[in-house]
Amino acid sequence: MNETEILQSSTLGSWLDTLQGSIPGTITIIIDSCNAGSFLPQLTPPPGAERIVIASCLADEIACFHGQGTISFSYFFWSAIFNRNSVYDAFCSAKNGMALGNYQTALLDDNGNGVGNEKADGTLSRLTYIDNGGPIPGGTGATNKAIIVAGGGPYPGNYMWDDTQLVSNHAYRTLLSKGFSHESIYYLTADTTDTYFDVDGNGALNEVDGDATNANLEYAIEAWAADADNLTLYLADHGNVGSFGMNAEENLQASDLDSWLDYLQGRIPSPGTITVIIDACNSGSFLPYLTPPLREGSASLLQAPPLMKQLGTQTKALYPFPTSSGVPFLTGTTSMMPFVQEKMLCNSVIIKMPF
Repeated sequence: MNETEILQSSTLGSWLDTLQGSIPGTITIIIDSCNAGSFLPQLTPPPGAERIVIASCLADEIACFHGQGTISFSYFFWSAIFNRNSVYDAFCSAKNGMALGNYQTALLDDNGNGVGNEKADGTLSRLTYIDNGGPIPGGTGATNKAIIVAGGGPYPGNYMWDDTQLVSNHAYRTLLSKGFSHESIYYLTADTTDTYFDVDGNGALNEVDGDATNANLEYAIEAWAADADNLTLYLADHGNVGSFGMNAEENLQASDLDSWLDYLQGRIPSPGTITVIIDACNSGSFLPYLTPPLREGSASLLQAPPLMKQLGTQTKALYPFPTSSGVPFLTGTTSMMPFVQEKMLCNSVIIKMPF
């Protein structure tokens, strides 16, 4: 607590039990300290009470604070809360952020048994927001849909597969936190048997809609998304000039993707937007292909050089974190920043096309 005083987990548990005996609501506790996981068994709630306990690391781990605290569980967690995420989504964002550097393993217990990260955990925290009573994020009446493609797969030599899984799941959770439902997200992955893609931790791969193949992506765009007012398409994997790696044997050609998107845009009336995000090597080469059909309005493009190589796992010393404006910023060794910032910020292509 200070230079001369220590807070015991049993003492904190007693105080919380007293408080919870007099209030009807939920208590949320976030502990970011070394050995924080040792608090979970001591902070179980009284029978019938609701309590969320989050520890930034295991009972035998240290808690890391780097970059003046910008690389820490707390920074990731509170940045997500600032952006109106649920407690569960903020926890996942922070847990995954710290896992990128193999720093520590965060724990969440909201079923009250003192054990973290069980399949039964997450129900309460998904419904809990830390705010002052403002509206919970949700839709505006428009039919918004999204397609995620985790390309590549666990074939020999694919050093990026773990990273592809992580960022694709992060995209899925981000969409859920912004009001999308499971039914409004079409998830294609190059490995439909990997339980890593159990995003909500319920033991079933109900998030995954199919293999990452050209045929499945064509169906998702032209048929599944046909009733959307707005569509977001996100693709992550290896790429080459004018192509994207769908799986170990199949590549997506930029001209084919353009044809499918043009077909969709010809069938959905204005106003509507297709947003395409491609995180792959040479992703900038897609821009000339993905121009929208001639209509009123304009396309907004964020260019990436056609031959820009993806840094991927070669940049484990660098970590993106959100600023208050929501714009990602990168931190790393000072001598590398001018070069690395330019490369990383140009790595993805974002294309917004009005229907």
